[in-house]
Amino acid sequence: MSAYGPLAASYDRLTRDVPYGEILAFAQMLLTERGLRPRSVLDLACGTGAMSLLLAKAGYQVTGVDLSEEMLTVAYDKAVEVVTDKVREQTQLEDLEVIEKYRKSVVSPNAKNSPEVVKIANTLLGRAREKLQQSAEKILKKVQAVLLKPEVKQAGKEQIKKKARESIKEKLAKGKLDADRKNRERWEREGRIAPTKKQDMEL
Repeated sequence: MSAYGPLAASYDRLTRDVPYGEILAFAQMLLTERGLRPRSVLDLACGTGAMSLLLAKAGYQVTGVDLSEEMLTVAYDKAVEVVTDKVREQTQLEDLEVIEKYRKSVVSPNAKNSPEVVKIANTLLGRAREKLQQSAEKILKKVQAVLLKPEVKQAGKEQIKKKARESIKEKLAKGKLDADRKNRERWEREGRIAPTKKQDMEL
């Protein structure tokens, strides 16, 4: 158990004054200034996932990592809510747009429909909209219940850990290559080693 494990249940209350939104805005400003547009983010020591969720809502693909299993459990539960909200938004959007587009075409003055037809259309399409939202809500609750099952939750966390390990190894390897290249270039400028020949570079 990590030292932070016992704090997992109350961590969000303890950190409620942390300006995560401002921190994210500042980070995005720095990225913009440098012309960087990352699509994925590795959130190390993510805790209960407060920053990870903000990053996800901002459109980034986020992998959160923490040594505390308890912290990750809270973060996973939050992520499930975000995922189901996103599914709700995406699945309902197109259908609701179709209903609204048809409703507008019926009630439009250009359609020259009678007040009775307009009233019926508003009523029926309003009910269709409600039924669609209710059906989607039932489906999403079932999805959420499955994702929160202990065995599914554990498998999900293990998959996240594996992905994070691979991502960290990749970033460390790239960092080492970049550091080695910069050191070689500096040593060549200082005359500490012979300049790299073209055939050496090809090898």
